[in-house]
Amino acid sequence: GLLRVRAKVVVDATGDADVAHFAGAETLKGREGDGFLSPMTLNFIIANVDVPAALAAARGDGLNRLLERVRPKYPLLPERLGLARFPLANCVTVNHAGTKLRGMLDGTKLTDMTEAERYSRRQAIQIVQALREVGGPAFSQAQLAATGTQVGVRETRRLKGLYLLTEEDAKTGRRFDDAIAWRSGFLDIGFVRYEKMQVHDVPYRALLPVKLDGLLVAGRCISASHVAASAGKSIGNCMATGHAAGLAAAMSAAQNRPPRALSVAALQQALAKDGVDLRRNRGQGT
Repeated sequence: GLLRVRAKVVVDATGDADVAHFAGAETLKGREGDGFLSPMTLNFIIANVDVPAALAAARGDGLNRLLERVRPKYPLLPERLGLARFPLANCVTVNHAGTKLRGMLDGTKLTDMTEAERYSRRQAIQIVQALREVGGPAFSQAQLAATGTQVGVRETRRLKGLYLLTEEDAKTGRRFDDAIAWRSGFLDIGFVRYEKMQVHDVPYRALLPVKLDGLLVAGRCISASHVAASAGKSIGNCMATGHAAGLAAAMSAAQNRPPRALSVAALQQALAKDGVDLRRNRGQGT
């Protein structure tokens, strides 16, 4: 039957800020001004590939130009795709622009998620067929070996927190006194923009709602602008904020105080004991 669980503190790690949204916290969605959301992508593995030749073909824009020749035959081909090695012989992984040409789909809507899954799985088949046809000897025997269990969603809701991370923070390597993690990698809006950024801090305030008590967020739904969210959605960066949020929730519950009243210095000390170096690479490029 139904069960009610009363928690002193809740961590929203849903990626979609579901807990924050349904609890009444203010959230943001999409690009400021027009609501644009980053495209979704179903990553997959191709087997029976001449890996060195395939990676050589993918350098520059040569492979994408070849695929354009057969777009009329395979209309679901993405705008761009990239290849990377996979730790099995004769296999590569494929990352691509996904649903970008399909138009914006919202991962918080069931109908859009259903369409994204249907579209993306047909798309994966067409990509492999097109590569076999025009990719040359490297792909002549290529086979679709595996796909992700579900389509990858890059962006949906984000918390509006006590601090909103910005593009400038990512580009300039911003530091914060209340830092509880740092982010590295690239500013990557899913084949829309892909740019270098600086290693920069995540302040504790970006994990806290403006008004609601008893809630922390972690992962890709922390408080950030559309562009700044793209700078922190990779798995490693999400894990770093998850570590901090989980530790803060445990400390808050043990001390019987709301997360916003927690000593950030004590949280930083606890993170340091766990091996988190909040000074590492600060301000350096990635």
